[in-house]
Amino acid sequence: MIEIQSLIYNFNEHGLYYDYVSSNSQNRKLITLSIDTIQLEIDYDTKEILMITGFIPLINAGTISINEQKYDEQKFLVPVKNIEYSEGISYDYCDIFPESSNYFLKNEVVMTFYDKINKVILIGTTEAADKHIRVNKNIICGLDEKGNLQYLQITPDIVI
Repeated sequence: MIEIQSLIYNFNEHGLYYDYVSSNSQNRKLITLSIDTIQLEIDYDTKEILMITGFIPLINAGTISINEQKYDEQKFLVPVKNIEYSEGISYDYCDIFPESSNYFLKNEVVMTFYDKINKVILIGTTEAADKHIRVNKNIICGLDEKGNLQYLQITPDIVI
């Protein structure tokens, strides 16, 4: 079991990180999938997204209003069976799942948006998703009709 505390976005360093992460399982296999400078940590055995961290320069982000999405309370499982587990290796999400690359990249740059009022970050397209799954208290995944990841809606606990 992983215990996660507060998700922090720091404008000074443009970093998204947790103030505390504890894992009771030393044998947990984690795999990292990156979308540019954003990292999704996934449990290789259960296929669940556990957390998100990275460098997100919101100074360059588009500003939009991001509304609370209605979401399903279920796990978003990333099909990692075709990914060879190697400790410490980060794989490019869009290389592994090319169907999602059009949702995340525009002219080879990751689309990033920020709602200054609600302090919500959106990584990916602003197009409406067909389904929303809440991964944890900070992350909602938007999916298309085929289950491809369209965007990550991230709500930090603390913005400094």
